Amino acid sequence: LGDRGRRWLDRGGQAAIVKVAIPSGGEGYSEFERELLVLTLAKHPSYVDVLEADVDRRALLLERLGQPLTDAAMTVEAQIEILAATMMDGWRRVESTVALPTGYEQGVGLGEFIQRQWVELDQPCSRQVTRRALDFVDNRLAGFDLSAAPVS
Repeated sequence: LGDRGRRWLDRGGQAAIVKVAIPSGGEGYSEFERELLVLTLAKHPSYVDVLEADVDRRALLLERLGQPLTDAAMTVEAQIEILAATMMDGWRRVESTVALPTGYEQGVGLGEFIQRQWVELDQPCSRQVTRRALDFVDNRLAGFDLSAAPVS
């Protein structure tokens, strides 16, 4: 691995991205081993490939997917449409002996996070905006059906 003019390359010379996980307890922390497991189990064109992993350093070498959507000359709405289509294409149940959270559990956690952050950040936006975000979470929770997700 090495930095080649601000571009990381894997051992075969393929462009790559280095992702270092947030330390345990930090804001935005997620369980590194679980993320690695999901990415390696998914094996789907809509997910990034893990080229190498260093569990001790909580670092991943990931394939480089190309230009970030934020750099493209398109509206936020168009970017959201692309992200949503990609997520819908890649949404799969994976067979695992490890207990992974369901979409429902993830949604509950997201709702709690939104409420907690609104208070901890001293109401950084209107209650109406926060309520709208929570309405979206509630809508997804109401529509969650694990049996409808295709299996990888």
